[in-house]
Amino acid sequence: MIVPQKLGELAAPGASLAALRGYFDGLVHDLLSPEGRQGCLLVNTAIENAAEDDEAAAVVRGHLARLEQCMTTALRNARDAGEVRASVDPAGSAKVLVAPVRG
Repeated sequence: MIVPQKLGELAAPGASLAALRGYFDGLVHDLLSPEGRQGCLLVNTAIENAAEDDEAAAVVRGHLARLEQCMTTALRNARDAGEVRASVDPAGSAKVLVAPVRG
């Protein structure tokens, strides 16, 4: 399955800033490849099917919620390890970071 592969270390309970960077580095790498230029199946599904297909919409929402949770955990771990400022709001920052993934 592609989702666990793409989440990689970001899905690990101990994920931190390096895993978050790794996730975005992977996205950039994918987008620069010939296959990546075809677009993301999840985003394409959201655009083309989610409005009329409840099952497709649920899959899209589920993946984005999982991604957001993984990012929240990584940011919380990074904050606790002193990798980012103590004032960082992990949940709010994760929502901001998921936004470009959708696009």
